[in-house]
Amino acid sequence: MKLSNCRGQGYDGANVMSGIYNGVQALFKKNQPNAMYMHCAAHNLNLVINDAVKCCVEVASFFVMLEDVYSFFGNSINRWDLLSKYTGESQITLKRLNPTRWAGRYTSLFAVKIGFLDIMKALSEISITSTKREEREEAVRIQKNMSSFELVFLCVLLSKILNEVHIPSKLLQTKNLDLTTASGSLENASKNLK
Repeated sequence: MKLSNCRGQGYDGANVMSGIYNGVQALFKKNQPNAMYMHCAAHNLNLVINDAVKCCVEVASFFVMLEDVYSFFGNSINRWDLLSKYTGESQITLKRLNPTRWAGRYTSLFAVKIGFLDIMKALSEISITSTKREEREEAVRIQKNMSSFELVFLCVLLSKILNEVHIPSKLLQTKNLDLTTASGSLENASKNLK
């Protein structure tokens, strides 16, 4: 690719990338003045979702619960092995939540949704067989939270919502994306979300 053919550049909002004096966009623009800088569309999409979720206490609490599930199993090799006994050879495993990439939260949520029954079975076994009182109590607490109607409802609802966001987010990060395809994908996601 010739630098002289470049007409646009897009990065996230980090100053090292978008800074008007010493950021990558400024250095790039010195060599190619026609390369206009725009904030990265995929990053903008993540920021919009992040702001929307902050407004809803129930959804924020839901994601805290997902992180609790991951931490409970992820902080112990024995508990992780027990969970693996139930999930088997599944390629879908629990994932730590990414605090800034909401598209990444979809994979965390999807893993809990797909492995819901396996997680509940592992929690039941821990709550019955563990010799550690704190571990049993934590398993019971998480199991109780996971079996609530609100959590199950949010799991189903948010997986549908985040799936709609996940598709254009991934598309916006592809190398050879054209404006027509990008806007079509975002319009389709907006229509489906409505």
